[in-house]
Amino acid sequence: MRKIDLAVWPRRTHYDFYKNYDMPHFSLTANIDVTKLLQYSKNHQMSFFALMLYHVFKIVMEIDEFRTRIRGDEVVLHDVVHPSFTVLSNTNLVMFVPSVFKENMNEFVKETQDNIEKARSGKELVEEYGRDDTIYITTIPWVSFTDMKHPYDTLHPDSIPRIAWGKYTEQSGVVTMPLSVTVHHALCDGYHVGMYFMKLQESINQFI
Repeated sequence: MRKIDLAVWPRRTHYDFYKNYDMPHFSLTANIDVTKLLQYSKNHQMSFFALMLYHVFKIVMEIDEFRTRIRGDEVVLHDVVHPSFTVLSNTNLVMFVPSVFKENMNEFVKETQDNIEKARSGKELVEEYGRDDTIYITTIPWVSFTDMKHPYDTLHPDSIPRIAWGKYTEQSGVVTMPLSVTVHHALCDGYHVGMYFMKLQESINQFI
């Protein structure tokens, strides 16, 4: 992690403009093609969620703006950020699962699958409060949604991105799935979110 020098930061003007907005976050939702990813998960008996999560974070590591955070009057850039995702327990309650990103896909997928199984038997929410080297992840696998809004604690605002995806659907052999990305506008623009979607699709398309 490193502290950004605001005096020479090219984004300083945009940061000053947006940082004190009552609602400084914006969201973008679009469908992505997950045909190859879904087929790969079936062929290798791997969790589709865990595979998707890996690619979501692989691209996060390629775009600095997704790892930049506001800390009071300072701005920092993390070298690595980690997933904090939701899992439905055996009693249909939502559980938070802090996780660790690993560059090796197979290792990450296995650890994610293990964490999911542990969380499903849990009885309480588990979250590591106070850290910002994370991205919040959630899924709504019952709905192919067209928009997504997340809850925010306005008394304790944060600049952590939120990423969510929904139910995938098939049409003419192509499987698509809605993906929503929410970011803080003081740190990130539509350009960066657009690049995120493009890079994520390219990464998924590499599966054979």
